[in-house]
Amino acid sequence: MFNFNALAGLAGLMKNLPLLQAKAQEMKARLIDMRIEATSDCRLVTVVVSGELKVVSLSVSPHLATETDRMEIVVRETTNIALIQAREAAAKEVAALAEGLGVPGLPQVMSKFGMGIN
Repeated sequence: MFNFNALAGLAGLMKNLPLLQAKAQEMKARLIDMRIEATSDCRLVTVVVSGELKVVSLSVSPHLATETDRMEIVVRETTNIALIQAREAAAKEVAALAEGLGVPGLPQVMSKFGMGIN
């Protein structure tokens, strides 16, 4: 069902377009600076991801150097965990911004695109 309150809120935002643009730039900077770190259960792999969902760094223990199959699995799993955590953190940031701007229903719309908060 279509949310007319969200549409009315969006129309109100269009009146304040410069404020919206400034807030969008602020949010972009926050996401660029955001860092989420995930470490594997075995403590042999650490991945750092930005709020833009880009891998910033990857650290693999030399103990995994000879176990390439295991290394691939642990790196993949740890990276996926970091990306999930970063996506959730970014969604919370965007939802907080939307609340502050008075856009009703934005978190629900975001969830439809895989950006919701679990």
